[in-house]
Amino acid sequence: MLRMVLRAILTAGLGITLLAGSAAAENRSGSFNISPLVGGYLFEGNQNLKDRPVFGIGLGYNFDQNWGLEGTFTYTPSRLEGGGSHDQINVYTGRLDALYHFLPGAKVVPYAALGGGIISLGSDSTPDESHDDQDLIVDYGVGLKFFFHPDLALRLDVRHVLDFNVNDDHKSQELYNNLAALAGVTWQLGGHGQTSDAADADLDGVVDAVDRCPGTVAGTVVDQFGCPTDSDGDGILDAADLCPGTPDGVTVDASGCPADSDRDGVIDDRDRCPNTPAASKVDAAGCPQPEVIVVPSGDSDGDGITDDNDKCPNTPAGMPVNGYGCLRDSDRDGVFDIDDRCPDSPPRTPVGSDGCPVPQGQSLTLQIEFASGSAQVNPKSIAELDQARAFIAAHPGAKIRVEGHTDSVGSAPYNLKLSQRRAETVRTYLLRDSRLKPALITARGYGESHPIKGNNTPEGRFANRRVVITLSD
Repeated sequence: MLRMVLRAILTAGLGITLLAGSAAAENRSGSFNISPLVGGYLFEGNQNLKDRPVFGIGLGYNFDQNWGLEGTFTYTPSRLEGGGSHDQINVYTGRLDALYHFLPGAKVVPYAALGGGIISLGSDSTPDESHDDQDLIVDYGVGLKFFFHPDLALRLDVRHVLDFNVNDDHKSQELYNNLAALAGVTWQLGGHGQTSDAADADLDGVVDAVDRCPGTVAGTVVDQFGCPTDSDGDGILDAADLCPGTPDGVTVDASGCPADSDRDGVIDDRDRCPNTPAASKVDAAGCPQPEVIVVPSGDSDGDGITDDNDKCPNTPAGMPVNGYGCLRDSDRDGVFDIDDRCPDSPPRTPVGSDGCPVPQGQSLTLQIEFASGSAQVNPKSIAELDQARAFIAAHPGAKIRVEGHTDSVGSAPYNLKLSQRRAETVRTYLLRDSRLKPALITARGYGESHPIKGNNTPEGRFANRRVVITLSD
């Protein structure tokens, strides 16, 4: 019967382990512990005692979250094997054990124990004094604590008890191997753990105790004080900085890149002629280069078409013209070649101010190159971003959603945060166009949840790493 009780205690311990969750509880440093216990005590056969229930109480103290010291006192009302109903042997033990807790911050805390003490056997009803003695014991074993409350834990404990019995004549000694299995409740009083000290409400990796910016948006890169970083010190936070390595002192635009106000290819800090007309050829200092133009006889505007054949006789110098002396529009889309970034547009195709076809439909998929694990846009993808601006301009007044998607490399929570950061980066770039209204453009990350191809090939993963511009309801 007693062995069935012991098996039930062990089975219950396994069941609680499998069902244990993640409650905010732990083995606390500096706490005092009180543990009422009950279970079974199994005596070795040659000790001539029956296996019986055991009752006890443990009093302990935790020096830190791992190490503790516990004194345990137990009582077992046993009987002699083959004896009468009144042959009761009272067994008392007192031991002092060192406990080491392996996962002190978890809800389920396993531990190992090692110690020793005294066992006392006495009888009030039998003249046999062979069981009226005191022996030294050494015990070791393992246990589990299941915290269902910050101060309370269910407890299971199994010990191998070595009983060193010395005969009265001190000429012989016997060693008994006993087993004790106990279950009970541990009550923690006082102490402190690590959970509150390590709290990080905004999940930025900096604990609240030292976080100077506790409300940081999820996914934002922060410094050691929990504040958003601006690694190059240009005034643009890294999360929105398309050029994070800008040298000190360089003037930057809203995207964190060196400013080039006149778009002549020379940044403002080096441009000696900062207001150069568009499309002008400039030197390394950003100033227009003088051009030597050979004017044919009878060609007043110097476009290579003689005046008698020139239908546009006042064409500005240096502009490409057609056979009639007028500004050239090769694809007849209404944008002169000098300003046309897509000079081969199909006939009757709607184009934007840059001469490129305006994307049609309800959404536009952009294949933007991002560095691995980063939300920084590769400069090679600027053309994709400009295409998105044209798409939005073709739908004036419409609500736009910028959707970020990733492949399945990495964990799902990390990919969700990464896709949100990438969507925010693209939204920031689009809003550089003053014609776009911020209230109409939102950003949302979907992580790896909406693949358009399989993630088991490099091509599939490349297709899944995308940003989609969608007309939202």
